[in-house]
Amino acid sequence: GNIELLLSQRDATSIRFQEQIVSLTEFFQHQRVPKPLRGHILNHVHHIWRTQRGLDNAERLKMLPRETQNQVYRHLYKDSLHRCKFFEKCQDGFLDALCT
Repeated sequence: GNIELLLSQRDATSIRFQEQIVSLTEFFQHQRVPKPLRGHILNHVHHIWRTQRGLDNAERLKMLPRETQNQVYRHLYKDSLHRCKFFEKCQDGFLDALCT
């Protein structure tokens, strides 16, 4: 049931990651991207994979109702916005709109 679904999703995500690496490698070769830049890009892609398992927040949250997604985004980003001098005097409604 649920475990099989999780495993199949993980496998599909792993396959997408591998395909992305192959695609990038082919692009690098075709476009003659310098090796230092290739390494920088691949390090970034691997970092995203390690920290997020290849899924961005929007992908992870899309199964939730929109209002619940908005609550999660507010939780994730509102403190960061409040610490920014540019946004420190903004009303919560405006910050909510920026977060979502």
